[in-house]
Amino acid sequence: MRIPPNFRTQFAWMIGLLGPLRSTMFKPRPQPSPTVEPHWEYSHDTVEGCLERAASDLQEADIADPHDREQLRRGAKRWSLRADMLDRLAKSFRKRAALDEASKQYRRDKARQ
Repeated sequence: MRIPPNFRTQFAWMIGLLGPLRSTMFKPRPQPSPTVEPHWEYSHDTVEGCLERAASDLQEADIADPHDREQLRRGAKRWSLRADMLDRLAKSFRKRAALDEASKQYRRDKARQ
């Protein structure tokens, strides 16, 4: 029985041993496209983005049929609620950071005395 020449490579790849050999035997894998936004820049993760989506849904609801109009209005309400929640969270995080900084400053001042 004759073993094909790339059998060892295929077998190594199948069992996960090809990592060290990959650079010498194969072309490097293409990197992800740089046009993909990082997760922290998605518009639905910001208050402004949520409000824009809510406004867009309300605008589309004006020209939609009755069923779609109701769905778009519900969507606009959800986007508004999400914007409100994100705003409250941001305020809470800023307040917590300010309290943490004040606590650290108090400890530094106490240590100096």
